Amino acid sequence: MDNVTLVGNESDNVYVSAVMVKIMSVAQREEKVQLARSLLRVPGLLRKMGTTRHGHQAAKKVLKTLTGSEHEDARFQLYGHGGEATTESRRRAATLRP
Repeated sequence: MDNVTLVGNESDNVYVSAVMVKIMSVAQREEKVQLARSLLRVPGLLRKMGTTRHGHQAAKKVLKTLTGSEHEDARFQLYGHGGEATTESRRRAATLRP
């Protein structure tokens, strides 16, 4: 999981986020947890991912994967102090609903 720091440098690349969504969909539980923890360690990455189409989906999968204090940390990084979505992420969530 050392290569996750490269993701932080390339997070504007839509393909990186799309690959993250796929990995978080097909990986074993322990692999998902390791990846989610690695993403969480990169300052600002989860929040930045949450502002893109595929990154938003990957960030949601990170939230679903982590539990306890790690889940709270991820939620804080993604949404900020109140744990609520920003206007932009609310708009995106509304457009993603079936």
